[in-house]
Amino acid sequence: MSAACTVWFYSPAKDRVTGLNVVNKIVAGLDPPFCHVELQFPSGEACSIVMQGAVTLRQRTFDREFYTGVLVRASDAAVRKALELAQAHVAADTRFGVLGGRTFCTKLVLDLLCHSGMLGESAPARSLVETPSALFRILQKILQQKTFVSQPLAAISFADRSFANKTVDHGGPQWPSALRL
Repeated sequence: MSAACTVWFYSPAKDRVTGLNVVNKIVAGLDPPFCHVELQFPSGEACSIVMQGAVTLRQRTFDREFYTGVLVRASDAAVRKALELAQAHVAADTRFGVLGGRTFCTKLVLDLLCHSGMLGESAPARSLVETPSALFRILQKILQQKTFVSQPLAAISFADRSFANKTVDHGGPQWPSALRL
């Protein structure tokens, strides 16, 4: 059996600049076009982290005007393992950061995909992937390689637009008020 998770990439390009999203614009400007990434499980729960926050796992939908989805197919066991790893981060209250057991959105999602086995042998060198846009390019490369392989370890495709009408959660990550300018 197989299941699929969606890796959602947020682009702030269509957002007008406000004090709340200036960090999004800066991150996307340094390595365009994305500034944030989340992993959504088949149940609709998405795993995420934002600045000054902790890892969360919550039900949500994604607005296609701002988010691009990449569908990652893997075994049921690998998807369950990724969910268990996400739940462990929530239980441990893993905080945002780059050192000392902390994480950030790209590292979190890539770790969930790699440590669960969802990417199989296609797993990239994690130290080379530091931004959401870099992760997107890696998944694109895996997708292109998989089209020439008869039995891929992990089938990856861009998310089907058929459920675009389910969007209610607009916009990118909400930064704490302490970060507002």
